[in-house]
Amino acid sequence: ELDEDVDSVVIDCDGVVWNGDALIPGAKAAIEALRAKKKRVFFATNNSTKSRAHYAAKFASLGVDVSKYEIYTSAYAAAMYLKQRRFDEIEDGDDAEPRGEHGERVGDARQKKVYVIGERGVMEEMEEAGIDVEAGVYDSVRCTGRDWEEMEEWLDPENDVGAVVVGSDSAFTFAKLAYASLQIQRGALFIATNPDAGDKIGRALYPGAGAIVNAVATACGEQPEIYCGKPSSFMLDLLCEHTNIDMSRTLVVGDRIDTDIAFGKAGKAGLTALVFTGVTDSEQL
Repeated sequence: ELDEDVDSVVIDCDGVVWNGDALIPGAKAAIEALRAKKKRVFFATNNSTKSRAHYAAKFASLGVDVSKYEIYTSAYAAAMYLKQRRFDEIEDGDDAEPRGEHGERVGDARQKKVYVIGERGVMEEMEEAGIDVEAGVYDSVRCTGRDWEEMEEWLDPENDVGAVVVGSDSAFTFAKLAYASLQIQRGALFIATNPDAGDKIGRALYPGAGAIVNAVATACGEQPEIYCGKPSSFMLDLLCEHTNIDMSRTLVVGDRIDTDIAFGKAGKAGLTALVFTGVTDSEQL
């Protein structure tokens, strides 16, 4: 069935290709076998803390040759979503963009900014996409009622922050929560990388992006406009747009029913496959 019905394979990373920094036995051989059969192989992960370039380097360190253009992360997907919303463009006061003698922008030209709760992966993908990230409250921890009032006073009344992107952030603070909530209440788009509540590390569940997204949603009273990662089909939509693959002839492989398999079904993949090397085990089925 794989030989006859599948042209492309989209594979999750954590729990499928590796656990931590160690390759899962058989993963490298499986990837090589797929390529030997002339299957196009891509990788999709909800982990927003690392960029595609970082993942390409990690694959190389494990002896697997993968281009960053074969990797789709929720951080990259968030940057691409904002590009679709034209956050990489300079806005002018008038519809006709004024230009100087040499074609340079003149007049009141500004770019909408993005406030990010997240780590290096999101920041790097935003920078590469040409999206301006606002520093916000930096790494401040507290936000008292007085701090809140002062924030409202010193924020630009024209509100250059057009979107708040929320992902996994191991340095998440109450001040970041307050600032994100305020910007969303002032009209900024609310964009989330992924809804994963947590990831199993050792015997317990380590808080994931979804826990932070839910905190922001509760604080501002709104839900995200989009989850750019799984189980939304957005990463598969991007993959189709970039590579012209046929989803009806694509196999999606993952270790979680609620994200990976739902992701494949949402994107109308021809086949999905669940492996038991990560989060889901046979007893949970």
